Amino acid sequence: MNNSQLLNTGIQLTGIVLWGLILKYIIDLDSLGCKCADNWQRKFIEYYIIFSIVISILHIVNFNMYIPPAVLTLYFITAVVFVAIVYQYIQGLKTANCQCSNDVMRDILEITNYLQIGLIVLIIVIAIYIVMSLGSFIENNGNLDTGNLL
Repeated sequence: MNNSQLLNTGIQLTGIVLWGLILKYIIDLDSLGCKCADNWQRKFIEYYIIFSIVISILHIVNFNMYIPPAVLTLYFITAVVFVAIVYQYIQGLKTANCQCSNDVMRDILEITNYLQIGLIVLIIVIAIYIVMSLGSFIENNGNLDTGNLL
């Protein structure tokens, strides 16, 4: 296992543990009968986290797994939707003064969500930079010969 794979595995395992703790919190809200936290957003969050854990495990098992660009795009879009839903969900819990949801895990979910927002913004900025750089490269060279990029 090379350094890149080792780093990726560590990041994926950290994510799995974090998502697992948040998933336990979300499921516990239901077990506790926390009515003010029971809505479609909680269910979406629960299912999305399960999906993310499965994807992380698959990525650990097969580090070089090819993921088609359309699937990556769909995953990115669902991640943006997830972040928006988590933000609305947490704000709703706070606005409703939902005491049964008041837990350190709610704070961790909120912090994780803000980190994801930052990553999404960073990805968008990098994508815009790449597109603009590619456009400039094509404009200056007249074509896109991938042999020149490498």
